[in-house]
Amino acid sequence: MVANLFQAIAKPNQATLISLARGFVFVALGIILLPNLFPENGIWASILFAEGMTAIISLFLLSMFLRRQKLAVASV
Repeated sequence: MVANLFQAIAKPNQATLISLARGFVFVALGIILLPNLFPENGIWASILFAEGMTAIISLFLLSMFLRRQKLAVASV
């Protein structure tokens, strides 16, 4: 949802970062790292890991955007 918001308001860098992180970066990290921690379920946990990390990144980017919007409105 947050990636779609950034895409709709013409913020392609943020939208691309969220999409690539979710679809490739965090999944790849999970597949590499989590089987060492959870031998039988590490591959399955990589999807949950990717979704959780993407949620954190999305909320961080959204809060930065909202803070900037609030400052822009206050200065007008």
